[in-house]
Amino acid sequence: GGGGDPRGLGELVSGSADSVIVRWRDTSSASGAQASAEAEQSLQEEQALANALASGAVASAFRAALALRRPRALLTVLQGLPSTDAADASLRDCVRAAADDDLAFCLECSRDWSTRAAQALTGHRLLHAVLRAVPARKLAAVPRARSLVEALLPYAARHYERLDRLLVGTHFLGYTLSSMRLLRPDAASAATAVGSSATAMPPRAAETVRVADPAAAPLGGGVVDALTLIATALGEAADEAAEGKGGGE
Repeated sequence: GGGGDPRGLGELVSGSADSVIVRWRDTSSASGAQASAEAEQSLQEEQALANALASGAVASAFRAALALRRPRALLTVLQGLPSTDAADASLRDCVRAAADDDLAFCLECSRDWSTRAAQALTGHRLLHAVLRAVPARKLAAVPRARSLVEALLPYAARHYERLDRLLVGTHFLGYTLSSMRLLRPDAASAATAVGSSATAMPPRAAETVRVADPAAAPLGGGVVDALTLIATALGEAADEAAEGKGGGE
């Protein structure tokens, strides 16, 4: 059987033969109010993000994109950053103030963007800011930090090998332009501007560029090795934290 709600308190009491009395309460109003508050908060954050993007406020836009968990908005913010030291320092300040969950979201975005060549540089710029701004012990406490960094290894190797090939290709382009002086003597002055290293390059110098020119050194190896060391350090820091916690118990 059950009892009604004569006093209008939004409660109902029911019982049965198993001697169990259940007290029911109507939470429709509270649930609706909570849903409305969350929707209003989301709209305010979206408006703050739009205002920050329109005004160029990088820090505010970065925080709003993290709060909304919008990878596309975060990508727009990072792509709008100029390639300057001041912009990189501002990005590191934003990352340094982020919570652990926000750092995990940044690593997830960096991993996902690294799967596409058009967004890989932006993803690695964000990864660089995280690794420069966050200490290893704090990063080890971030959920799934080690697995996310390890997932970046194959993509980092692939993208930096592609950049390495493009760099070698630019030397062939310089050699080709310098060789065109034989066909167009009037272009000798323009070809000279390419640089003495380009004019001195023999036709089959592809294998020697990497060693002869320090600026053309392979890019991929160092980055992949660094990420491997970081993943190892994160694992060691996590193990030390676990041992310390176990010893305290």
